[in-house]
Amino acid sequence: MKTQLVITSLILSLSCHSGFAKKPRAAKGFVPTHANVAYDSHERTVLDFWQAKGEGPRPLLVYIHGGGWIKGDKKAMKNAQTYLAHGISVATVNYRLLDKDVTLPTPVHDAARAVQFLRSKAREWNIDKNKIVLSGQSAGACSSLWIACHDDLAKPGSNDPVERESTRVLGAAVRIGQTSIDPVVIEPWIGLNVYHAMIYKAVGEDSAEAMQRNYAKHKELYQEFSAINHLSKDDPPLFLEYDSRFDMSVPAKSINHGIHHPVFGAKFKEQSSKVGHNKVELMIKNHDESKQFSDVDDFVIKTLTGRAGASAGKESVTGEKPATIMPVPSKLKKFMPKRHNAKLAEAKKGDFDLVMIGDSITHNWESQKNYQAAFTDCKMLNLGFAGDRTQNVLWRIENGALDGISPKLVTLMIGTNHAHDPRKGFTPDKPEDVFTGIKAIVAEVRTRLPEAKLMVFSVFPRGPESTQARVTALNAMLPKLADGKHVIHMDINQIFLGKNGTLNPALFKRDQLHLDAKGYDVWAKALLPILTQYQVLK
Repeated sequence: MKTQLVITSLILSLSCHSGFAKKPRAAKGFVPTHANVAYDSHERTVLDFWQAKGEGPRPLLVYIHGGGWIKGDKKAMKNAQTYLAHGISVATVNYRLLDKDVTLPTPVHDAARAVQFLRSKAREWNIDKNKIVLSGQSAGACSSLWIACHDDLAKPGSNDPVERESTRVLGAAVRIGQTSIDPVVIEPWIGLNVYHAMIYKAVGEDSAEAMQRNYAKHKELYQEFSAINHLSKDDPPLFLEYDSRFDMSVPAKSINHGIHHPVFGAKFKEQSSKVGHNKVELMIKNHDESKQFSDVDDFVIKTLTGRAGASAGKESVTGEKPATIMPVPSKLKKFMPKRHNAKLAEAKKGDFDLVMIGDSITHNWESQKNYQAAFTDCKMLNLGFAGDRTQNVLWRIENGALDGISPKLVTLMIGTNHAHDPRKGFTPDKPEDVFTGIKAIVAEVRTRLPEAKLMVFSVFPRGPESTQARVTALNAMLPKLADGKHVIHMDINQIFLGKNGTLNPALFKRDQLHLDAKGYDVWAKALLPILTQYQVLK
């Protein structure tokens, strides 16, 4: 029996805030709506803009690239599609870089002007002026925080319409950013490895030694362009994430560690508390991990779409669609785009009788010795991807996963990755939201493969008990998807349990989640009568 398991995942494809509508393929979707648009007169003062679809003016993310204000480019941002899928427009900004003729305030003021320029294009580009969030990494983070915390730079009486626009924003979410660039302030925090070229070139010096000798000359600049000095209680919410490779050890281990040290975030949050701001969320591993937001993307999407943070104890704003139906690519670079593209290529090789859609439980079958032997009588396409959730399945479907195939049977098992116990970077979703995501996939599969039968499996049992409770709640909803004709619900979970109703340890790996070889053998045997019934076997 030769098998190919189709993994079916999709949405009634969403146009995030205007119902469901099919989108163009990724290759087209990544091209800016407007590229290299000048927001000022210098060759570096240009930006790219992606316009999101949806009803009414769209919220906007403005990304400011890093590189110590010395190097870098707006192309550093690679995930505009993530935000577009949520109805959020995106702009990425270039600015003048430091050299012998360019020092502070130039790169930061350039970025601020870019924000003003984007506001001036609100009517033409369908931007909601009141919903703008800044983001960036390293020096881009430093600029973002400065703009977010600084007094409004608008000049109402200016003859330049761009200058009349506000620089105030709804929030900022940044990675490995500097909250102070004042060497006298940050050396006691971090040690001597703080003297990155960004620090001394920002004021026109060619070495750390020269900067130290001439500190008094540059003191005001250092103080002015340190965001920590501008924090006040009326500033917007701010999210600062620090890479786990940069730990809290002091002194800093290297120049790179020093300029990206998590202490920048810790000191910033302290100052936020002192001034009565209290709206700084941090993601610093093993030190201060936000319970409200899992990462920068999470903050941006929730802030701009109106959804509360995961632990805020608030319900979603009425009418907001859950993240589970918002198609986004997987964050696991191991499988994106390499495995996705490999599966697109595999699908072109011939017709498949069976397609299996899922996560690592489906994916890992390919590594089992019994994989080929279990399905020698049918052609099977395995569309399982480790780590996938419903939104990732929808993205894959939207980006070609089901194109050009006509299987007799599609199986779908997805949802366990929504149920994990809370941990860094991962917050469980409500079972009802996961069900909504699965329902969207079902609708998409039915639209794309109208002749195929679709079998939705109950999510397999797993541990620990708290996680299984979420799975059980989800599984209780899945029978509602069956229509008695095209969509079938199948629950085979009893075969994975022992006599006492608990997980049979002989069928699972130690993580109580993934099947071992014997578990896959049991699953294969359970599939045989199903494949026979739906004439999948040759």
